[in-house]
Amino acid sequence: MKAPPAEIREHLSYDPETGVFRWLQWRKGRRLGGLAGSRNKTSGYREICFNGIRYYAHRLAWWFSYGEMPIGVDHRDGVPGNDWLANLRNIPQAANMLNCVKRRDSASRWKGVWQCAKSGRWAVDFRGQKLGRFDSEANAATAYNLAAVMHDSEVPRLNLPGGFGPCLV
Repeated sequence: MKAPPAEIREHLSYDPETGVFRWLQWRKGRRLGGLAGSRNKTSGYREICFNGIRYYAHRLAWWFSYGEMPIGVDHRDGVPGNDWLANLRNIPQAANMLNCVKRRDSASRWKGVWQCAKSGRWAVDFRGQKLGRFDSEANAATAYNLAAVMHDSEVPRLNLPGGFGPCLV
């Protein structure tokens, strides 16, 4: 995505401590000083419409702060609406996927783990590669964790006994 027009800075302010965008100029439907954009009901990301073009707030936050559009923006805490600058990092999509949470439609309790329909065994999928089949769901989750730690030196979101969370080792 190309950078937004420079005039957007005349219409919006960004607070890197809170991650909040506010309107600097009054326009029809926009209050001066009012919160800019709205939360997308599907993705949870905040979107800001300017001159008929929708921008993700986290991408705008990076652009406002560093003067360039990021290749990809990851929310360190995994919460799409937390757009404060310290929570954002510029990483490729493949690395960003390591920080995502378990899919809601998954039958497994663990991220990257699914049950084979024919055999009933548990399989692990990590970054599009099958890592093998396991007799227990927990063993499959452990295999996913090992692959995630070996691949990502930063903070991968791992399968933990009490749920999901970043690896703080």
